[in-house]
Amino acid sequence: MQAKPKPFSKTGFLKSYLLPVLVTFLIPGFGLWFFDHVEADYDRQIRGSLISQIQIDQRMTPEQRERATKFYESVPVSRILASNKPEAKHIHHQQFVNAGVLPNTF
Repeated sequence: MQAKPKPFSKTGFLKSYLLPVLVTFLIPGFGLWFFDHVEADYDRQIRGSLISQIQIDQRMTPEQRERATKFYESVPVSRILASNKPEAKHIHHQQFVNAGVLPNTF
């Protein structure tokens, strides 16, 4: 005596196919959104600190201040910190140290 196969239902489809696909893409999607959100927040905070340090630095000329301010307003700080270019490592290292972003160990 052979059992009849159960008819395929919508809840079976949801549990078997749709739910795993949603979980597979939902969790990484949320992680990506959260990372972008936090990265943008840190960039904003660090940029504000750096620009205020630049504005009060007496060793810089007004032209240097303007150039540095434009640079930090146009380039995200996270891109500078993540850069593997040798010139990016010590472009404005002292400003990062003064702003409290990096320890003075380099």
